Amino acid sequence: MTRITMTALGASACLLLAAAAPSAIGTGTQATQPVQMIDLTDPAHIENGKLRFAQNCSYCHGAEGIGGKHKKLQCRDFDPDYLFDVISNGLESGSYFMPPWDHFSDEKRWELVGYISSLGLLDSCS
Repeated sequence: MTRITMTALGASACLLLAAAAPSAIGTGTQATQPVQMIDLTDPAHIENGKLRFAQNCSYCHGAEGIGGKHKKLQCRDFDPDYLFDVISNGLESGSYFMPPWDHFSDEKRWELVGYISSLGLLDSCS
């Protein structure tokens, strides 16, 4: 596969985290859930998550989670542990597939959780 195809596949997988039910998470054994190690409301962590999201997730989830190839992430109230699990272990449900992003450190995955959670608090969501 070409590098662009591989990048597109990886990015599209990130978008799937909002597309399936929590019961569909994972395809194998799940690792023990690490303890949340950052303040999910810390602006610096949210900004780091935003940058990582733009680089890795926006292809499928759209810029700032507005949706695109898959459901939008804005204005949704996700459980942080659910998001961390989907990001860490991937998700497969029907034709949707999101690979695990466990190559990111726990802190980087939690920063993604913080950013995605912040999308549910936008002024446009009220």
